Amino acid sequence: MLRRIEKKYIERIKNVLIVVLFLTAVLLLSFFWQDAVSLRDLTPIIMDEENSYIPEADDLVRPRYILFNYGTDIYTLFAADEPHESGTIYDEVKSIAAEYIGSAYTSEQIEASQYQEVMSYASVVMRFDYNIPLLEYLEQNDIESSIDLSDIPGMTSIGFSSASSENLFFVNRQTNTYYRIVVDDEEKISELSGRISELIAEKESSDYIPYYNMSDITGVENDALMPLYMSSEAVSVSGNREFSIENEEELSRTASGFFSSGLDFVRKITENKGAVLYMYGTSQSLIINEDGSLEYSENVENYPHVSSDFYGSLDTATEYIATHGGWENIYGSGYVPYLKDAHTITNGESTGYHFEFGLEYDGAEVQYTEGELLSADVYGSQVTSYRRDLLILPEKEQNEEENMQEDEQNGDEWYAMAPIDVLTNNYEKICRIVSIGSFEEMTADVSSIRFCCMRDRENDPLKIRPAWRIIMSDGHQLWFDAESGRLLHHKPAEVN
Repeated sequence: MLRRIEKKYIERIKNVLIVVLFLTAVLLLSFFWQDAVSLRDLTPIIMDEENSYIPEADDLVRPRYILFNYGTDIYTLFAADEPHESGTIYDEVKSIAAEYIGSAYTSEQIEASQYQEVMSYASVVMRFDYNIPLLEYLEQNDIESSIDLSDIPGMTSIGFSSASSENLFFVNRQTNTYYRIVVDDEEKISELSGRISELIAEKESSDYIPYYNMSDITGVENDALMPLYMSSEAVSVSGNREFSIENEEELSRTASGFFSSGLDFVRKITENKGAVLYMYGTSQSLIINEDGSLEYSENVENYPHVSSDFYGSLDTATEYIATHGGWENIYGSGYVPYLKDAHTITNGESTGYHFEFGLEYDGAEVQYTEGELLSADVYGSQVTSYRRDLLILPEKEQNEEENMQEDEQNGDEWYAMAPIDVLTNNYEKICRIVSIGSFEEMTADVSSIRFCCMRDRENDPLKIRPAWRIIMSDGHQLWFDAESGRLLHHKPAEVN
């Protein structure tokens, strides 16, 4: 990790030195050219360097929610960045995990049934949406282990239970493997037990949205979690495409950033379907679509065989995004980015990573009915594929002012239709869409129901709106308006 940090800062120092040398040269020339160039003229160059913000890995690699089980068949999900004391809930849970890892006596693999049994009691789990190499995660977060944990290659969640205070648990959903590390120091176990109990009790006494297993609400066999209700401040918002193929100057400026030699040797093709294609031989291509999205790719074969680590590859991806579209439009639209998916990819003998970034808006996940918002494939230090499809929203203050004219409740907390009512009101439609015969079969088949901000990529691409997203066990997805419960869109499971 230190080598990655050193490399990043060396590159930034180089960039600053180049700007300083350029500025010095111009100032010397200005003595001869009598103010032909002024400092004011150079300000945009300097400001561009300073304003090219790149989020830190820890801002992106985080659990979106931390699951609390209160031990009474009541659960809740807290956002990882929910304030807690002087930090966040994620900081506190990570701190407790670090104490376990630094005091561990041994580790071992356990059965899924053992894990499920102990976590059925009052417990806390921070769950990531992807697999993270455990040793890299510990190094990145400056967590020192008292034992060798190399036999645990990766994890998707970390958790602990009040019923087994001597253990910390790692889960890898990709391989369906479960591990525990054991602390044998009684004084340390007592200390950790107290911290766990205090954290759970504090959150149980706070305002929270209760979640239950589907079986407790509908009476069918289904352990998927469903909120009893949902409050939110999210409202429908209209935006604009990020890129326009009608603006030739902007189009050329955007495209030239993807080719090291500029566009001098790049072939430009305007396609009938409303897209502009740029090609540099057969090695690089860029498509900028009429809908404001872009897709870039280049041949992996052009580079030597490489193997990539997780955080180094993520640094490469975030830096590439900063110089190819930037992060400014993301934060300026009021979005909060996070890492949504990460998995290894291979090409011949080369191994890399595919990263997909998600966005939150007003605390709700932004979900597209089709496609990815932002993604990159990385092999070594090279990005070989890049997709970007963002809906640019008005600045927050302007956005709120415009929506106040449409909705007097804008900015105020409101309550969505209860998800059980969404299922009840639409069960005939859902049954027909997914070919299920009854309400009981339908509710037993629900694998996930979550509140989100939906962008209907096909029918209403310039708007995001609060919605319930339901995923069935066969992968079928359905979106319903959060207030009225009306079916907005559905699509069948993707077939690989």
